[in-house]
Amino acid sequence: MRNRMYRRIAALASALFMLATLFAANPARAAHTTVLECGAIVTTSIVLGADIGPCGDDLSGETGHGVNGHGLVVRGSNITIDLNGYTIFGHGGIEMVAHQAAGIKVDQQDNVTIFSSQPGGTIRDFFHGVWILGGSGNQVGGLNILDNNDGPPAGGGNGIVLQNAVNSKVIDNIVDRSGGFGGISIFNDRRVPPCCPQGAANNLIRGNTVTNANNRAGTVGLSIEAGSGHVIEDNTVAGSASDGIRLSTTVSSTRVRNNEVRTSGRDGIHLQENLVTGASADRNLVQGNQSGRNTRDGIHVEGEHNRILGNTALQNGNIDLVDTNVACDMNTWSGNIFGTADPACAGS
Repeated sequence: MRNRMYRRIAALASALFMLATLFAANPARAAHTTVLECGAIVTTSIVLGADIGPCGDDLSGETGHGVNGHGLVVRGSNITIDLNGYTIFGHGGIEMVAHQAAGIKVDQQDNVTIFSSQPGGTIRDFFHGVWILGGSGNQVGGLNILDNNDGPPAGGGNGIVLQNAVNSKVIDNIVDRSGGFGGISIFNDRRVPPCCPQGAANNLIRGNTVTNANNRAGTVGLSIEAGSGHVIEDNTVAGSASDGIRLSTTVSSTRVRNNEVRTSGRDGIHLQENLVTGASADRNLVQGNQSGRNTRDGIHVEGEHNRILGNTALQNGNIDLVDTNVACDMNTWSGNIFGTADPACAGS
């Protein structure tokens, strides 16, 4: 009997060793996973156990999948969404535009983290790849955001969008062939009343690679449309149809640092002014960026009280450094490396 007990103990130990080895070899895939369908409402932390899709309502009459075409809708705070190497994908095309369908929509929640613990986590073929609507402290990191709004008709989708979001982060994502509006965008709701109690502020966009944001003539690589206190740093932006990085007329106190911007259809970095209202991108810092081989200007500044310091702007199609204000209007230009500047104060 004692020998039989020893054999059972040995067999149990062997089984436990095999399970431990399996978990150690692939911890995320061995964890508790969840299989979801398009349009699932998420209120607790999840680890995906399978792909989701194709999502979307087919306007030809075929029954679609998901609520308004969304992949997942997050309605819980303080949770994590782990793609675990899997893909959330939509139909693409007109049905995505009609519903502004998102691969993942975070609907006015706080402290939601969306990431992939395993390589390959992907969101593709939606109107927005990830849509953070309102809320605070949300984060999107380490994902592949591909082919969102990549097709007719013309629309205003985004790879990743922070709408009326505060204190949120978009870090280390690959965004390719996405965005009729922007590869990555920050903006405020223009409806009356707006969606959310606060305007966009203090968001971080860092370490992303945004390429081929050229679905529409006006598509911008990184489009910062509203708010203050944002940090845009260490991103690579290439092949945008319009500007590589744009700060629009209501953006202030934002830092654009150490980005590489190239081959944009218009300017590499553009600080914008509205000639009708006089509103402009003011009191921003543009520092340590590389902006080259863009179709028009390397760095183009229309606002006032901005600091443009230590950038490299070379081989641009029009002019490397441009300030549209007479005598640069209290903008500070210093320590930049360039080939051409207009006016001369931009090259000081």
